[in-house]
Amino acid sequence: MSMNATQALSIGIIVDSTASGGPSHRAARHLTRQVMLAASGVSSPLNVNVVFQLPGDWIAPDFVGVRTGRFNASRSLLMIQAAVPPEAADNPDSALLTLLAMAVDSAEAYARRKKIAPDLPDLHALVDRLGSPAAPSN
Repeated sequence: MSMNATQALSIGIIVDSTASGGPSHRAARHLTRQVMLAASGVSSPLNVNVVFQLPGDWIAPDFVGVRTGRFNASRSLLMIQAAVPPEAADNPDSALLTLLAMAVDSAEAYARRKKIAPDLPDLHALVDRLGSPAAPSN
């Protein structure tokens, strides 16, 4: 993939310094690596960047679940923000995969609404593979 190529699914992380290195942050970094590997060679009419917002003592997301962020038409890239709840630290892998699936559902609804694509089956399949028992975990 060239430096300017857009990956079909990518992850970003916004973390409060007080949560850096905690269970949710470690799980998010691990999921980022998994997605980078799994998304190689996957194409989609809508590329999706899921940005996990991890709460800490200083900052916390001001919403629950996922919400649509910016859309870059030239790269067909939609950012979806995902608020990681504080209780996710108890089972961060499961919480992050749930939010990732919700983000792809939200992106698919956006793609349908904007007539970009009727569905995003390759992104759903990628998320399903990440959540399968064969996928490596922390």
